[in-house]
Amino acid sequence: MTATPSSLRIRPGLVFSLAWRALLHDRLLTLCVLIGLSAAAGPLLTLAGLHAGLIEGMRETLLEDPHIREISSATNRSFPAPWFAQMAAQPTVVFIMPRTRALAASVLLQSADAPDVTHRVELVPSAAGDPILPGGGPRADTQVILSSSAAASLHVHPNDTLNARISRFVDGHREVAVLPLTVRAVAPAAVTTQDVGFVTLDMARGIEVFRESPQTWDDAMRQVTTAPAGAFAGFRLYARTLDDVPQLVQGLEGRDIGVMSHAGEIAGLEKMDHQVSLLLVMLAILAGGGFLSTLATSLWANVARKRQSLALLRFTGMRSPALVLFPVIQALLMSGGGLLVAWGGAAMVAVWINHVFAATMALD
Repeated sequence: MTATPSSLRIRPGLVFSLAWRALLHDRLLTLCVLIGLSAAAGPLLTLAGLHAGLIEGMRETLLEDPHIREISSATNRSFPAPWFAQMAAQPTVVFIMPRTRALAASVLLQSADAPDVTHRVELVPSAAGDPILPGGGPRADTQVILSSSAAASLHVHPNDTLNARISRFVDGHREVAVLPLTVRAVAPAAVTTQDVGFVTLDMARGIEVFRESPQTWDDAMRQVTTAPAGAFAGFRLYARTLDDVPQLVQGLEGRDIGVMSHAGEIAGLEKMDHQVSLLLVMLAILAGGGFLSTLATSLWANVARKRQSLALLRFTGMRSPALVLFPVIQALLMSGGGLLVAWGGAAMVAVWINHVFAATMALD
């Protein structure tokens, strides 16, 4: 018996070199296989990138817009102060603020520099940490943050002075309290399209007490700041994440509390995400099957075509594990090359898609 030469034993470096040189020798056939593999994997990579860019982009856009996570009461009813404390303690709630009755919150604002310029706005209670106000809510009872439309109607800017004219009827006589307010900031147009002024909760409660009782304005504010809060007519709260909105809406409606929210839009996005993910999985199975079939048939044909060369290597002393390693290395090289070509094609298509959709979608 002839001893097996040690130089022909399993040497991964030698086998890799032989497999690589064989692919280079059959460069035309190798190129055809790479094209076939990239054709199978390219569309899948493009769809995966489109799914990540479109669905995840929409999700990120919704996450950045706090209005999507807003849940507000639909009708006036009595919400006691302990109820707000209970809701604020829930981990799914990031911010909650009571609201007074809408009729009591409407006031006439007058520019201090131009008394003829007046505009009626709705005062909305706010506080530090309000998600829809980038700089936070008002810090004092004498401050107001105006919406951009209200500020434009009054021709005022930050640090300007306004007079809030609060009217009421007592014994058939109309009384008006004039309160000076400082414009702390003007909210961006994206915050709201309505004529709104954000004030402290004590200010909103004081106006409600003043209009519903014969007390003076000073007495009404003294009652608000010293007496514990009773009940409020409504609320607005903000969920911590998009997934928390449907859960909170379901819990509130289960208590027979009518609310307004964007739960329908969020559910639609989740449904679209689920359907597109299923479609992507089906296409991945088809594309993966095509990729593996192309790779397997090409390797089978290559091994069959090189049967004499492999038999010669076996005859010279190369062991069977090394011969098995030969097509495995070629499979890894061709699959890696095919995926690389597919990734390059998908990257070029992604650039084109971004260019096309940039005209219809706000891309940061």
